[in-house]
Amino acid sequence: MAPPPRIRERLWSCAGFTELCGSFRALPRCQGCTAMSHNTNKTVRERCRGIFGNPAPPDRVWEGEFDHNDAALQELGRRDWRYIEAGSLDSYYILNLEYVEPLQPELFRYLFPMCLAEWHRLLMSNNEFVNSDNWYRALRRPCLFETMMTPDQGNGVRAFLVEGMLEKLNQERGFEYGVSRAPAYVWMRALNELGGSVRLMEQLWSRWWSVDSPGKAVSSLMYLSGLIYAKGENPIFGKWTPERGGGGPYLSEMVLEGWLPENLEVLRRYLTPERVLTSVELSAQRLRDEPEASLAARIAVDARTRRDIITIQIDDLIEELASRYQS
Repeated sequence: MAPPPRIRERLWSCAGFTELCGSFRALPRCQGCTAMSHNTNKTVRERCRGIFGNPAPPDRVWEGEFDHNDAALQELGRRDWRYIEAGSLDSYYILNLEYVEPLQPELFRYLFPMCLAEWHRLLMSNNEFVNSDNWYRALRRPCLFETMMTPDQGNGVRAFLVEGMLEKLNQERGFEYGVSRAPAYVWMRALNELGGSVRLMEQLWSRWWSVDSPGKAVSSLMYLSGLIYAKGENPIFGKWTPERGGGGPYLSEMVLEGWLPENLEVLRRYLTPERVLTSVELSAQRLRDEPEASLAARIAVDARTRRDIITIQIDDLIEELASRYQS
């Protein structure tokens, strides 16, 4: 696979200004964004570092930087982890995770936890325009979990990704959709990307569909509304307009990459018409005394009369996820 040109979409961005700012290398370092990332991610970064045993910086960086800026990567590898900002990870390391072979194990253990923490920060940002493509493509490389991590470290990373997704799903309240905030699209995209890159769907889906919190119930109904309604009918997202967008979620049309066979098998077990209808009912019951009760009840009533369209849209989604998979 040929790598993209260096000046292109960026993985890590501050408040979603990637397209406006262009390459981070062309800009002076943003001290305000550095401080913000450091302060808000301190606990998360420590958790991520703990997965890898709180590694020290490597004694020597011998790994070459993707764009041949080896000095910048060497400086990044020597820097105190508390002062590694998102822009530097994007500019000098994330493409190494995606393309470079071999990766230096000591450098990986030191910098990968910072990338993992930055994924969490962006997931919580509610900005659907933040670009994480390089990160997810890197996670698709088998060597990351099979060679660069021990089994315990791999399990720790999977657990962190699952917990991060559940944290996001738990935040979903009020069936919120608007021009400036569309958090559902953030986690729906993350769900699709993780399905194609990391074997974790059994842990994630089973806990999500327990609907043991209002947020899980709301997010479950938002996702399943994409199977219940035809275009233009969804009462959560509404009809598409130039001013507000909307009209989704069209789950099969959101698929950009296929899912790992193991994850797809999990999805096949959970996304049956019977289980979808059961999950909708349980979610509506969970929200019976919550502000979302009225709309949740309406969705449950609609779902009971739409088994045929649910079946068709499940089949379309599964087929799309399977056909786009590339081993």
